[in-house]
Amino acid sequence: MRIEYAPALLEAVVLAHVRRLEAAGDPVPARELQRDTHDLDLLDEAARERGLVELHGEAFRKHGFEEPLREALGERPELAGLVARVQLFVAPEARLEEVDLNPPGSTERILRIRVGAWRFAQPKILREYLARQLVHVADLLDPAFGYEHLARLSDRPAEDGLLRDRYRVLWELSVAGRLARAGRCPDAERARVTGELDALYGTASTTARARIFARFFDGPRPTHADLLACAHDTRRLFALAGVPHERAGPMPGSPCPLCRFPSHSWSARLDDAVVAAVRSDFPSWSPATPICERCSDLYELAYATRSPS
Repeated sequence: MRIEYAPALLEAVVLAHVRRLEAAGDPVPARELQRDTHDLDLLDEAARERGLVELHGEAFRKHGFEEPLREALGERPELAGLVARVQLFVAPEARLEEVDLNPPGSTERILRIRVGAWRFAQPKILREYLARQLVHVADLLDPAFGYEHLARLSDRPAEDGLLRDRYRVLWELSVAGRLARAGRCPDAERARVTGELDALYGTASTTARARIFARFFDGPRPTHADLLACAHDTRRLFALAGVPHERAGPMPGSPCPLCRFPSHSWSARLDDAVVAAVRSDFPSWSPATPICERCSDLYELAYATRSPS
């Protein structure tokens, strides 16, 4: 498996490193880099660019910046036969960090990792970040996981975002649990995924959330189909997690069955006349399914307007 570093990443990591050393009272590496860079300025543009890549690459390796990736890859030997090349690029912001694979029909499988240069200043944190990402990659490449790329999980952007958040958090719970069993999951990561689970399923009982956590963190790896089903249907999630006697009501941000807009406020009790009005417009709707307060208010207002004084 060949590892390739984008020139911009090499430069960003090395420059940040010598600046940190200079701020800590060691100006020698910065002066040496400035001298070597100045010598390259005497060359033509193409030769200068090649020289800068070699200069930054040598410093990158000298200071051990490639070790976290090599260690993380070493723990995922199954990727060696599935990925031909690993390419690292610099992410200017944390929100732009990502890991992706080129399409399976390509001549060779390439794993692209876009990561912030600041992570290289903390090798342990970088190592943990890469380990998490590579477990995701191993899942994607495992036929038993059954991954299938879907451009959308819903036609509505807001609902699509909610479903992707649910899928992501449940998957990350599983990844964190597998790393924990290997002694590779720090307490901070466990706390992070727990917090995200609580935020997404805050209206579920403490017992229900604990069982969901246990199923995905401590249990066997879910399949892609499991994650999709649980993201779309809370009842499927409760059934998979073995949650007893839990009413599978809507979670915060779920789409209203009538207007389909995400809602955090629900009306479960409606007058019989309002129920009849809703069912006349939505015959497939069941009164056992809560609707959002906005739809409830609109139907109650419409009924009150039509009712005699």
